[in-house]
Amino acid sequence: MSKHPRSRRTVLQALGVVGSGALGLGALTSASRGSGETESDSATTDPSGWGSYQFDPANTGYNPGGAGLADPMYSWRTELDRDASGPVVGSECVFTVQAGATVTALDRDTGAVSWAETVDGEIDRNRDETALALANGTLVAALGNCVYAFDATDGTVKWSHHLDAELSTPTVADGIAFFAMANGAFLAFDVATGDERWRFADDVGSISMANDSRKAPAVAPDGSAVYFTDGEFLYSLDPAAGTERWRVTASPYAAPVAADAVYVTAHDAVRAFSPADGTLVWERTFEENVDTAPVLADGRLFVQHYPRGVRALDAGTGETLWTVDLAIADRRTTLVADGDHLYVPLQSVVENGAGVLDEVAALDPADGTERWRFSRRYIDTVGSEPVRTVSAGDALYAVVDDDDVYRIDERPDGVRWRAEVGDEPDRVAVAGDGVVYAASTSGDDGALAALEPATGAIRWEVNDDDLVGRPVANDEFCFHTSLSLLARDPADGSVAWRASIPGEARTGLRLHDGTLYFGWGDEGGAIYAVDAADGSEQWAVGAGRCAPSIDVGGSTPAVAGDVVVAEVDDGMHGYDAADGSERWSVDQRVYALAGGSDHAVASWRSAVRAVDQEGTTVWTRDLSNNVTGLEVIADAGSDGVVVARTVGSPASHYRALSLADGSPLWEFSADQGPISMPTTSDGTAYAATAGGRLHGFDPETGDIRQSYDAYHGLHDRPAVVDGTVAAPSDEGFVYGFETL
Repeated sequence: MSKHPRSRRTVLQALGVVGSGALGLGALTSASRGSGETESDSATTDPSGWGSYQFDPANTGYNPGGAGLADPMYSWRTELDRDASGPVVGSECVFTVQAGATVTALDRDTGAVSWAETVDGEIDRNRDETALALANGTLVAALGNCVYAFDATDGTVKWSHHLDAELSTPTVADGIAFFAMANGAFLAFDVATGDERWRFADDVGSISMANDSRKAPAVAPDGSAVYFTDGEFLYSLDPAAGTERWRVTASPYAAPVAADAVYVTAHDAVRAFSPADGTLVWERTFEENVDTAPVLADGRLFVQHYPRGVRALDAGTGETLWTVDLAIADRRTTLVADGDHLYVPLQSVVENGAGVLDEVAALDPADGTERWRFSRRYIDTVGSEPVRTVSAGDALYAVVDDDDVYRIDERPDGVRWRAEVGDEPDRVAVAGDGVVYAASTSGDDGALAALEPATGAIRWEVNDDDLVGRPVANDEFCFHTSLSLLARDPADGSVAWRASIPGEARTGLRLHDGTLYFGWGDEGGAIYAVDAADGSEQWAVGAGRCAPSIDVGGSTPAVAGDVVVAEVDDGMHGYDAADGSERWSVDQRVYALAGGSDHAVASWRSAVRAVDQEGTTVWTRDLSNNVTGLEVIADAGSDGVVVARTVGSPASHYRALSLADGSPLWEFSADQGPISMPTTSDGTAYAATAGGRLHGFDPETGDIRQSYDAYHGLHDRPAVVDGTVAAPSDEGFVYGFETL
């Protein structure tokens, strides 16, 4: 879904990188190709992206121009086929590597796959590996003992090498890609040509976990040195020639960080060395494990202590500035920072070991205060990798639960909350006592939930695979259809009463003045009136052995005054609301029905007809395009307004007519896909679009008063209660918007 709504934060200006010509090498299995990077020359320090393992060639883990979100909400999620590496981000795409060596580019705005290439090699997701570096339009990938350079635009392979040992995550600076190898060697390749620039090999033997991104080389900010670690030594090499400048024993466990000092972590210690000669500047030891690379930001060095803690040190002296106690996801967890936050991946086991809660906590770098958490709960994924998050431009990008890639943005303007209900909540109703009811009926698992309108918190949720149709509610109960008609208590979801009727629901429910009207039954079915207080049958038409058979259509009955209007026997029939006796019938097929105080309105194809309580036609109007929905807004204007939704050209259109005489009042075309039928509250009508836009408009004139955007497409008509407009959406969400 391509949309990034207005937010409370000023969006940063996106910068980009451009790819050069390509020379295709290697046997490839090509997946889809799309529009990828269209990038101009830029360094890997472009704040609109995240070009390498820890943002820049120095491995600082700090993007000063990153997202800085105040109120996060994810805008898209892409589930990949296999486990994925940590991401890097360019101007157009987010890049990751799936297990099996499928390098994948996702559109930054939509999450759609732009291109994917499967090559020789592998990644090891038992480690927090990034495997990629992006610079000047070229994506460099270390896949086991193979290195590839891809054109970031379309995934074309520029060059590749198969080597004799596994490789670390690459670091790219000044057109050179640097790697450590598991056999103890250090390598440099020309990014443009693939030529090997130099190779440094010593007799130190193999490098422990050299293919882990924690061994990514670091380049000095002034380009004077490149730093490598091998588990015992910290090396400083000349980046142009590969000659040794110095080495010191450091027992480094993670990738170095290069700045005014060279910082390494070593299990229980953090050490700072002089870039000039490797002299130890300071050292701090701790009781906890310190196993991943530190983050360097604004004179502070941030390290994580597994299993519980984050510590901020003065980068100049090593003195502790603050510590916080957090449930660190894993000893491989990697911290990152932007201009506003330090991001800490967290993970905890929930529900007696039946699942995990993956989270990212945003801390204030100044004092460690927690500002917010982004949480995703997964079932049956204990042992999954920690969240890998990067901050690029105006968003965060994260790999969660091994194979889900997320874009996390600022909460859109007007959105109060977003709640997850069932498999896909496609119907919403609301009760007068301040509850939003959300029903999931179109996915594999049916569910009905009661939500708090102020926060979206789930008060209760029940699973019902046979749940069908839109629930309705009053102050006493929520009513819905399953294998029977049920009324549920709004406090806890318990069943207050159940009406068992032979057959199945044939129409939606209409609740009016304490009575439920609906079609139900086998074969032709029947029209029922049921007391909403206790479920007792008030009357039925077409039910019982001696009753004349009728054929009930799918339109939900409407109520006009004291007449119930239903689609029966391919016509429009009016029944006395008190006893069900037939008052009249009109020989017109029906697609949609709506009722007002004195008139009932029906549509068939492009025609709309209004009848009074005696069944007399008051007016008809042909709207040229097929009418797919009708709504009567009785208190709009002097006589009431009929809103007819038509399809054709444009795809979704409102035509408003006078309820009194059918004269045209106004028209409105949705610019964000098909539009729902409206719901009116306090003089404003609300309608939702499949493109993710909620409109609030004047029902008398059709003038838009306010529009809000969601991150997902919206389904069905909204519901309004206690200052919240609730609308169901894609991916199992219900959005709660502010009312006007």
